[in-house]
Parts: sequence; structure tokens; C-alpha cells
Amino acid sequence: MKLKKYTALILLIGILCACKNQKKSLENEKTSMSGKWHLTHVQGGFAGVNKEISNNQDVWEFNEADSSLMVTHNKEEISYTGLGSGSYTYSLKTKTNSENSKEETYLMVKNHDELGKITIQKDVLTINQNQLSTGGAADRFLLTFHR
Repeated sequence: MKLKKYTALILLIGILCACKNQKKSLENEKTSMSGKWHLTHVQGGFAGVNKEISNNQDVWEFNEADSSLMVTHNKEEISYTGLGSGSYTYSLKTKTNSENSKEETYLMVKNHDELGKITIQKDVLTINQNQLSTGGAADRFLLTFHR
């Protein structure tokens, strides 16, 4: 009888550990920057822009393996992103927020200024250009991208 209880307990622990590892793996997949991101919304700036962007107008493709970013602007309109069409090298800077002790991530592009704080939630990437690792900025944009 004791053998059955121990076997059941070990089996239960194994199942719980497997589920936890699978959940962690799925969370990592959801927060990956790799792949194509379509700019869908721009908000802010000195003029108070609040604009929906049509799909495929601005496409950013991140490759985490070689830290490359390919930016494609498919329309001749004002670019709110600060980057022209082309290939860039990027890095991520992580900093702990002194007010809430949460880790924050900032997008750095080689030969350009820091672009802002990034947040990824499932298939939504936001770049808040008003939040920099060095402090706040003014009259910049909040960019929203979707996969």
C-alpha cells in the first residue's frame, strides 16, 4: 500500500514539473523579438499624433541570433520610428527600476540614439520613446507593433 502512495506521489511531482517547464517554454516563445513586426499605431509627439498605421506600411524584422534589425517603409510618408529603411544592429539594455524594483528593457540601435523602453506581451511589441534608460523624455512617440 505504501509503495502505491509513493509511486503516485512521484508521478504527480513529475507531471507538475513537466507542466511548469512547458509553461516557461511557452512564455519565452511569446516574448521573443525575432520575426516580423508591423507598426500598427503611433501616439504622441509634439503635435499629439494619434494615428493607426495600415498593415505592411512599416515592417521591422528582428533576428535575435545575429542582433540584426531590418526596417522596411513601404509608403512614402513621415516615419515616426526614427529609422529609415535599411539594416541595423541592435542590442537590449536591461535596467532595474529604482521605484518598483522591476526589470525594464530598452532598445539600442547601433549608430543611433536609444529608441526607448520596450515591452512585449504575446504578439504586441511597444516601444515607448518617452521612457529612456537615462530618464524621461518629452514629445516622443509610443509605437505599437503586431506580429
